[in-house]
Amino acid sequence: MEKLKYKTYSWDKEFEIKGYFSDDKTKVISNDCNSGTLSYSHGEIVLEIFGEFPNNDVISYDFGRPIDKIYGFDSSGKLLILESYGKPLGTDSTPGFPIRRYKIKNFKIFDIHYQWTADGNTKDFGTQLVALINQLEDTKVQYYQFSFDHIEEWIGKSIVSAERDIEQSDFSINVNISDYKSTKVMIDSEGIIFEDAAGYNFLYDNFYLEEFYKIKLSSQDELKLSLDKCYDISKKIKELIEILSDIPLSFINIEFLIEKRLDNNWPIITGKYFVQHSRKQSSWDRHKLHHISLAKLHDNFYVILNNWFNKSEKLEFIVREYSANLHALQYLEDQFIDSIRNLEVYARNFRSKVNNQNDDIEDKEKQKIFAFINSNIDKKFQNKFRKRLSFKRKDNNLKEKLMNLFENIPNELNKRLFKKKTISEVVDKLYDSRNYFIHGDKKTKYKNLVTDFNEMYTLQILCQEVLRYYIFFELGLEDYEEY
Repeated sequence: MEKLKYKTYSWDKEFEIKGYFSDDKTKVISNDCNSGTLSYSHGEIVLEIFGEFPNNDVISYDFGRPIDKIYGFDSSGKLLILESYGKPLGTDSTPGFPIRRYKIKNFKIFDIHYQWTADGNTKDFGTQLVALINQLEDTKVQYYQFSFDHIEEWIGKSIVSAERDIEQSDFSINVNISDYKSTKVMIDSEGIIFEDAAGYNFLYDNFYLEEFYKIKLSSQDELKLSLDKCYDISKKIKELIEILSDIPLSFINIEFLIEKRLDNNWPIITGKYFVQHSRKQSSWDRHKLHHISLAKLHDNFYVILNNWFNKSEKLEFIVREYSANLHALQYLEDQFIDSIRNLEVYARNFRSKVNNQNDDIEDKEKQKIFAFINSNIDKKFQNKFRKRLSFKRKDNNLKEKLMNLFENIPNELNKRLFKKKTISEVVDKLYDSRNYFIHGDKKTKYKNLVTDFNEMYTLQILCQEVLRYYIFFELGLEDYEEY
């Protein structure tokens, strides 16, 4: 595992942190704490401690009682707060000593200038540390910064320019931070300001230049923000870009500022946040995805971003499934059914007026049939027929929903997606396939069931394309072909 320092800890690297740990915040720097190693990788975060935490007279029948929160202190004075999944795993041997392994959901690591913290000169360090932990457990930040895979390509603004003379004898590289034009946008529903920023690292010893880009979240009214809220917002922003690009993205860095000096703005408490997560990388096609860059969307990004957040509740299920399919290696059948279900959910959430109008028409026609039954059918059979007409299958509108969605896409998209099959043929295949995989009946009951994997893949892509068009429509990107 790579040996990294705090500055280079990131979501895309593996690293270890050695320190002292305790489930009691008052014992982090006492003789009662345990030495241990926190190992981070994107798929798993594990805290291994030597010995075991005191049981505090709690009876345990395995490797220890459940612990939700653990506190740590590394060799350079960084403070850690870890959230655990609960009970540890471990080993016991005699002679020897026990080792306990805790699986960690997430952790925060704080870089603190203790000499500048409040009342730092009037309290002993142990008391000061406990007071800080109490303050930091429910983390409130002045600003929150994050980056993700391909953020440079998505932002589409470079601070580095290169020049070469005609004879190609001289080559120069310029860094233009002062000319960088950030996109500053208010997320109205959250009262939070979105802003992109750029910076660079330069090593004179080996002439190494690295540019980096990030997104900053801050409060409209300059009040502190909840770290949990900022994390949720950053996930939504990342999911928006995943939808726009159709590429899985993962965080690289999440950093935050908690407190700074008032006289010179020097940071007093900063931190980083890490979460166990799935990670799947895909290449970024600069030519294909040029039109969805922040630089390209600059003038329209306020509308797009606010549409995304204003409609997030209705889009939440769809986006979660869409993003999961991008990141996970699911079976094709599952992806296929998910794509149909997502279209159904979209129709229910965003086109209910159309569906309700159709339901009203259907109810009026039913009343005509009821009147006919009452006038022309033997009384002993009337109730039987009324019940059959009143019964409404849960999926009885799926065909209608799919037909409505497919018939209302732009002509160019229609020609591309339905060049080999009619819309009604596709709808019949989707309808029967969905019902078979959901209900698990005999295949013979579904004459339009899709069993060929090539056809299934083609139809899954078709559904994804239609869904993506409608999401773009909701965001205000109506000229779909441009994107």
